[in-house]
Amino acid sequence: MTTIDWLIVLAYLIMTMVLGLYLSRRASQSLVDFFVSGRELPWWLAGTSMAATTFSIDTPLYICGIVATRGIAGNWEWWSFGISHLVLIYVFSRLWRRSEIVTDAELTEIRYGGRMAAILRGTKAFLFAVPINCIGIGYAMLAMVKVVDALQLWQSLGVDPGADSHLKLWSVIGVSVFVLVYSGFSGLWGVVITDFFQFFLALAGAMIVAVVAVNELGGMASLVAAAQQATDVDVLAFIPLTRGDGFFGLVWNGAAGITASTFSAYLLVQWWSFRRSDGGGEFIQSLAAAKDEAEAEKASWFLIC
Repeated sequence: MTTIDWLIVLAYLIMTMVLGLYLSRRASQSLVDFFVSGRELPWWLAGTSMAATTFSIDTPLYICGIVATRGIAGNWEWWSFGISHLVLIYVFSRLWRRSEIVTDAELTEIRYGGRMAAILRGTKAFLFAVPINCIGIGYAMLAMVKVVDALQLWQSLGVDPGADSHLKLWSVIGVSVFVLVYSGFSGLWGVVITDFFQFFLALAGAMIVAVVAVNELGGMASLVAAAQQATDVDVLAFIPLTRGDGFFGLVWNGAAGITASTFSAYLLVQWWSFRRSDGGGEFIQSLAAAKDEAEAEKASWFLIC
């Protein structure tokens, strides 16, 4: 990290905070403005925010790990959700916008009501607040620490992180407080605007890193050859099936990085059993904030594209 790198990071943080403070007036007008942006989000902004929420700092590391150990076929772990996204487009997107809910707790009360609804709300609050979100936040924070170590951020400032065991912890806490401040002031407006900015910044950065890394290894041919030599897995197998005398003229590709049972579980079970199969909390909030049902459907189309 050089001086120009730190200036870019600083400019990014300042821009994010300024956006949050600027949008705080719109978010403070009512609960509807804070949680669902007054239901005024255009499809392109809602769709970009939905796409941005599907990955964080840990996602590139995880996907790289999948391809390195299981080959391209390992990506069916998340490609399988293309099925649920189609259902989201044609079924759930319009229904979520039509419900005009502000929170999922409100939906629970509308759907069930009474004592049983209260029990369900409490159960969901515990599950999402403690095991699910704590685990999710935990591995995202771990990824952040690994990225900070790889970039040698503290070393570039002349600080030895090994000499202070609490330095990494306070770094994570500082970033978390920063995010809480701008999102707490600006509500969903601040989240979707920064999502829009961060999404395209992340895409541009990922593509630049990919091009530089491949060129550094001598081109795509050299990269594929080196990857095939490093593992017994057929890293280029897109679909773990090949032509043969089996069902529909296909047989299982034994060199693929995932087993037949795993591939079947992805296609037949995971896409409908996962907690985001009907949209999930993050998607539902963006869909509920869309201008109308047509805009919600367009946002879902933009997500899957």
